[in-house]
Order: sequence, then C-alpha cells, then structure tokens
Amino acid sequence: MCAEEEGAGAALLRALLAPRPLAELSRARRERRPLMVRGAVERFARVGPPSADLGAVRAWLAGYSRSVRRARARSRGPVAFEPLPAPRRRSLAPGPGDWWRIDHLEGHFRRSREAYEALVAWFGGGLGTGITGFLHGPETWVPRHADGVSLLVLQLFGVRRWRLEANGEPPAGLWDEVAWGPREGAGWDAAFGPGAETWTLRPGALLFLPRGHWHAVRSAETSFALSVSLPEPGLRSAL
Repeated sequence: MCAEEEGAGAALLRALLAPRPLAELSRARRERRPLMVRGAVERFARVGPPSADLGAVRAWLAGYSRSVRRARARSRGPVAFEPLPAPRRRSLAPGPGDWWRIDHLEGHFRRSREAYEALVAWFGGGLGTGITGFLHGPETWVPRHADGVSLLVLQLFGVRRWRLEANGEPPAGLWDEVAWGPREGAGWDAAFGPGAETWTLRPGALLFLPRGHWHAVRSAETSFALSVSLPEPGLRSAL
C-alpha cells in the first residue's frame, strides 16, 4: 500500500469520497482538475458540526469562540469582512446578497481539528487557513478569483452554482485584489473563457478544487458550505 493510501487522512477521504475510490482524487490532484462527488450529507459530520439548516448553524454559533464576519462592499480595494458581535449570532439571518464567513472551525470543534490535521498530513503542504464556513443569503455571488491553496468544499444545505475554468502554469491571479458588492452582476464574469464550465453543488456534494483554478460562485437561496484550505507541498499559500 502506498503512502497516499495510509493514515487517518486517507481513511477520512475514503469516507468523504465514497463510493468513489481515493485514487480518483489523487489523479485529479496530479492533473490539476476539479472533481465533484455526490453522496449523503451525513458523511460530512466528521469534518464539522451539525449544519442541516440555518437553525442548526445558529445553535452552534451562539457559543462559537472564533470570528464570524460579513462581507462589506467598498468603493475601492478588495472585499472587506466586518465582525459580527457574539450576542447577535444566534439571530443571524442572511438577507439577499449577504455573504458571511465563519473562521477556523478547526480552532473550536475537536472533530474539525482532527479532520483538518488528518487532511493536511495527507496533502503534505502544511497548514493553510483552516476550515471556513461560508453562509450565503439568496442572490449572493462570489466574484471570479483564484486561490493559492487547493480546496475541499462540502455543501451542507442549499444549492450553489460554481463557474470553473483552468488556469495557466504558473497560475495567474493568485494574489489579485477581489472587488465585490452585494447583488451585483446578473451573469458570470466576462473574463471567463469559452472553456469554462458551470457545476451545481447540492447538499451532500463534495468539490475538490485544485490550487489556482479560476472560480466564481452563485447562490439562488440561503446556503451553507465548508471550505477546507489545503496548501500543496513546496508552494506558497495565499492567506
């Protein structure tokens, strides 16, 4: 058995990818292409807290020890995130265009920490920005950008559409500023080329997104997903 098939990270990935074999993820990673696997949402319980709906997220947010932040549009410069005071978290209600991020689940939940450590060990690139929860209101969009880490995205509830396109070598745009405003842009960014694809993530979908892959996201309804940040060996991560 090779090293990629051993250890806690391999065991966790097999559970997340089932019934697809771990070899499919290894191949997608080598070829730098995205991979989506559909399955029961319950398998994601090994990575994060119960999050079947907005009420479940509110319940664990009430005692959450890490930051919860809301995207704020600015006239100049990149998107900014402003913190939500702890007393207001229990009543969090994302409206149209709202984009919230719940930082460092691995810093609060033991299961998330154990899962993150196992996945980091399997990928072999060291620590990234951890596990982030992204909560979207209806009509929310995330603009086209590329990340300096590979991502595992776990869709917990709601439906999101992802626009995906391969990047060059070396990847461009990893540290470009990303401008954003709520409820802007009726279609996909014009910078996407003719080879771009649109993938739909429903509850229980897992998406592997390789480092540098161009992507944008749209939510037609309230939705929640976890994003696991996984630097690749020998490569600087975008924090």
